[in-house]
Amino acid sequence: MDAGVVLDHDQGRCALWLESYLDEEYRMCNHLRRLVALVVLSVIGTAGLASDDAQINRALQTLRESKDDSEIDSAFYLLTSHWHLPHEAIPIFASWLESENKWRRMQGEDGLAWIGPASIPALKEALRDGFEPRRAAAARVLARFRAQSAPATAELMACLRSEAAETRRDAADALRAIGPAAAESIPALQAAFRGPEFEVHLEGPELLGAFEAGLAAAEALIAVSGSPEPGMAFVVDLLDPETLLDSAMECAGRIGHRAKAAIPRLEALLRSEKIDIRLNAARALYGIDPKHPAVWPTLLETARAGHQDEVRWTLEHLGWEGHALVPRLLEVACDRKADPALREMMLYLVPDLGPPQRSGIPMLMSLVEDPQERVRWCATGLLVDYHKDGMPGLTGLNVLLRRLLVSAIESKRHMHVLYLISSLNRLGEEVHPFVHLLRPMLDDEQMWNQIGAFIVGVGPVAGPLAPAVVEQLRSGRDRNQMIFWLGAMGSGAKCARPLLSDMFGTAAQRQRWLEALPKDRRTPEACEEEAVPLYSVALALARIDPQAHPEAIAFLIEYLKWRLPRGTSIAGHAVETIVDLGDVGPAAKAAIPIIWAGYNIPGYDTERAAVALHAMDPTDSRAAELLITYIRGEKITPLEDAIQALLKVEPVREQAVALLTDIARHARRFPRERIAAAQVLRKWGVDVISAMAQ
Repeated sequence: MDAGVVLDHDQGRCALWLESYLDEEYRMCNHLRRLVALVVLSVIGTAGLASDDAQINRALQTLRESKDDSEIDSAFYLLTSHWHLPHEAIPIFASWLESENKWRRMQGEDGLAWIGPASIPALKEALRDGFEPRRAAAARVLARFRAQSAPATAELMACLRSEAAETRRDAADALRAIGPAAAESIPALQAAFRGPEFEVHLEGPELLGAFEAGLAAAEALIAVSGSPEPGMAFVVDLLDPETLLDSAMECAGRIGHRAKAAIPRLEALLRSEKIDIRLNAARALYGIDPKHPAVWPTLLETARAGHQDEVRWTLEHLGWEGHALVPRLLEVACDRKADPALREMMLYLVPDLGPPQRSGIPMLMSLVEDPQERVRWCATGLLVDYHKDGMPGLTGLNVLLRRLLVSAIESKRHMHVLYLISSLNRLGEEVHPFVHLLRPMLDDEQMWNQIGAFIVGVGPVAGPLAPAVVEQLRSGRDRNQMIFWLGAMGSGAKCARPLLSDMFGTAAQRQRWLEALPKDRRTPEACEEEAVPLYSVALALARIDPQAHPEAIAFLIEYLKWRLPRGTSIAGHAVETIVDLGDVGPAAKAAIPIIWAGYNIPGYDTERAAVALHAMDPTDSRAAELLITYIRGEKITPLEDAIQALLKVEPVREQAVALLTDIARHARRFPRERIAAAQVLRKWGVDVISAMAQ
């Protein structure tokens, strides 16, 4: 089929293509694609493709009427792939909160969160229900709206009297998120510290649940009233190994400087024989007072005692709020008498805690020539990243690395040459004259991983190696690997075009290859083994010179159409094909309507698909909006990759900054998510430390 059939609105051929999803062969395959196909066919006479409104209406109908879980899931994913969810979905999602199915309740939470504060009236109604899981779920959604949830304060106060500890805890968390706007809840929060269950002898999970709810209420009272008393008294009482010690310490650290009453108890816990208690106490003390003199000695002593992983975990959880410790990390990294693994760990943690002060730059520069190889490479990588971000004080880095490159060449240390060339390339240095020196590495299979990573990393810069790779391909050596390397070189591998064009064959041969693909849509391993790997060849030609090889791009799009009906989401090889088309760039723009027609949020693959869509059409804002919507609504899967993906698209900057600032400041987010948000904000020129302190 012509690759541009959908884009050209050839109604007859488009109808045949869409109707293929309704064949018996696919009835058990993908409900979502069948749903979309039906909608498109219903309007193809006037619009060619189904409008967003038509798809949304059909999805809503499915949610209301269907009893099939897979159809409901497909319609839900279709709805949540749109960044403006209809308010008509509110009653549906609200009803899911009372489902006995935990997964369905979670979907209801996500759906209402994606819709936004417009769902607050329905959530207030859910809080009045007698089904405790529904009340708890509604409170969790309200917490995500922060101060905008103030109209639900009265209902949340009533939840504080619930017999279910989970409901009390989630209601308190929501009030904490609302903050001073929930001032009327202060008496209710004061009464929520110690319910009647504290007067009896609870054990195990019940006691822990009661303590968790009490801690949440204490923390909420401090946030709502702005006063540490009497909430802190309850937190301090729980700083005892016999109660909920870990949670109490975490709570004290989140409260920050207003938790000074806990400092004496935490200082005593620093002397505990248990490593986890010492580290948690140090972490809590840092949250209260970053300059507390006992924090760093405790962490360093524990690390030197062989518990480096535990210390690293503790520091990672500080995130960018731990920026005051960066000078201490660099001091240890520069200590050549210290354990090399400890020095490397300190450098590894620096980017997670924030950029060093100007005084730290000379320390990092000195480490570029350190005797310890891994320390040397860690320092070099950090400096290159800081240089690219425009950090002052790094004007001599290019000269230093070039001098080291000459030394590595003279001593024939190929790995050092490879790494230094990669670093200089990231700095924008002209490194073409040196690349050919890596030619011997192509003959050493033990170096293939390194040389492959280099080629993928520098792209066209690796072009001087292309003739040698073509030679290896002609000899029959690992052709898939060689073809992939040539494609990664892009325009630097134009010398490979004649050979790759011959391997690509005729249009008839390519059509037979496509027709031979397994109907069950598994990976066509047999085809790849018995014939020329046409997909790899097509991708290489498209990346080397997309304008000269439109037939290669058309082939990739046809392959994508074969992949898309594979399941209920774009996953596996379908995502890989979308990413590959993104590497081709704007020349693959014809694939965009096909992708959006079958696209539903596939979880962890969202950020990759969004980046690829943006690369195919940088003027289309939908990719950025998809990322922002996904990040705003997701609460289960860690979002580090999705947040970092925002750097590769042009987002709606105002929305993105507000969203990322909220994530960076949110004490109960995954630490890596908070760090990623802070890093992106810094690269956008936002004062991260000030934003997080507000």
